[in-house]
Amino acid sequence: MRRLQFLIALFFSAFFFSTVKAQNTVGLISHITDESYSGYNLFYSHNQEKTLLIDNEGQVVHYWDDNNDYRPGNSVYLLANGDLVRCKRPSNRSEDAIWAGGGGAIVEIVDWEGNAKAFYELNNENARLHHDVVPMENGNILMIAWSKVDSTTAANAGRDPQIITQSQVWSEKILEWDPVADEIVWEWDAFDHIIQDRFPERDNYGIINDNKQKIDVNYDEHDGHPDWLHINSIDYNETLDQIVLSVPYFNEFWIIDHSISTNEASGDAGDLVYRWGNPATYQSSTAVGQSLFFQHDVNWVNANAQLGDEDYGQILLFNNRLPNQTSVAQLIATIDPNTGEYFVDEIASEQALIETYAHPQTPDIAYSTGLSSAQRLPNGNHLILSGRYGYAYELNQIGELVWEYRIPLLGGELVPQGTELSVNNNITFRMKRFPLDYAAFEGRDLSQKGLLEEFIFENDENDGEDVVTSVEREDFSQELTIQPNPAIDEYFIGIPVTFVNKHAELKIISIATGKLISNSKFEQLPQRVSMNGGQMTPGIYLVIVENENGYAIKKLLISK
Repeated sequence: MRRLQFLIALFFSAFFFSTVKAQNTVGLISHITDESYSGYNLFYSHNQEKTLLIDNEGQVVHYWDDNNDYRPGNSVYLLANGDLVRCKRPSNRSEDAIWAGGGGAIVEIVDWEGNAKAFYELNNENARLHHDVVPMENGNILMIAWSKVDSTTAANAGRDPQIITQSQVWSEKILEWDPVADEIVWEWDAFDHIIQDRFPERDNYGIINDNKQKIDVNYDEHDGHPDWLHINSIDYNETLDQIVLSVPYFNEFWIIDHSISTNEASGDAGDLVYRWGNPATYQSSTAVGQSLFFQHDVNWVNANAQLGDEDYGQILLFNNRLPNQTSVAQLIATIDPNTGEYFVDEIASEQALIETYAHPQTPDIAYSTGLSSAQRLPNGNHLILSGRYGYAYELNQIGELVWEYRIPLLGGELVPQGTELSVNNNITFRMKRFPLDYAAFEGRDLSQKGLLEEFIFENDENDGEDVVTSVEREDFSQELTIQPNPAIDEYFIGIPVTFVNKHAELKIISIATGKLISNSKFEQLPQRVSMNGGQMTPGIYLVIVENENGYAIKKLLISK
């Protein structure tokens, strides 16, 4: 176990020991075995590099490791042959030309043992992969990418200069990657399908409400930020040969045609086939209001359903920011079951909202302003993840809780039972459950290897730290002082006498992110160390002093 991980876990064990309740605070919270759908749960939490597979008892059955220089970026898929498709990015993004929440860079395919099989990277001054991908039955992978449009091009296309605030706008591209040939074989660009009604002399001028299949280039809910659309999920329907995209800054999802060529996709044939969630985006004059609010994980319930099947064309999603500060999963019928055609107006599509799946107690932990996922399980239950709380819950067909799990991570580090986690401590993009008989599991070792909150990863990277072989080092935390605390600018750390004038390390760690903010090594540690809090983000930090003989750890609050 890494020394840093050991110290953080030890800190939380001591600090929260008195708060441990009869009910677990992390890991498995509840499990009604005769109603929960049996399977294995896959997730890829932020601020760390491992992809985890756990059973419904919270036991680790498998994991995929990675180099600690990478972080999720953001989704992960387990293929039927046991390969893993994961989106990731370098952990250091300080020099990246394009960055916003959900930023990725790399799509990688690795086998069950974690050996690399294919690799695609797009992260440069003009474009960047982000958020999500979806594997196709032909072995190709559909990916989302930001694409920079300079201010002159954007203005000529009809974008109002008043909402071009950073000399650029980011379009969205959908790229189809063939991993075998390692080439892009299909492409769609949102900027090929825009309309505007402000500048008659410029391109793309027209009446927006008469062209609902087009994208209003001046519809803006992000204060002119280049990340104008922020597509955060993609899914593919093999039967329809269509793609669904979640567009949270438009508060709607779009469906586009994949059966056409790349050349056709750049023309009218590539316009939106269907859209739902917010009629204001195309200046609807009807009384129908907004239905979606920064939604995530828009997915077909059954991408192989045929006309006549009950779930043909049905879409499931996580609706994040409902006006009453709740989040729910919702089921939408996009296709008229009588005609097999997509609904064509807002009134019909409003009636297409079939069902809402809400947490029965509606606690704050079920609300998530971003991330999150919703999955229809084969027995009709629903697995829902509140991403900002790393909290997953399963509802049976009458809406009762039958399984709850709290991912035991704080800033990417495992924390012990009894830890009280809060928002953004263990953010996770998605959780998906696979049946016990999923083809990927055939012949694999899926034995229980330990609860995640107690797990020690084999051959784990130590980030340059010495591996702790004993937990018997002496605790000098009572002798460590921080003044003032809370601090605004300068603060002083009083060093326990056992460390003074000796070789030791002084570390500052953000509790919110788990990141190492400062790491100072001293051959002769002074009795008093001055630190500058003015350059630190307001929040709670851990101050750690340690050497081979002992350690001291204390909380520091930086305020403004």
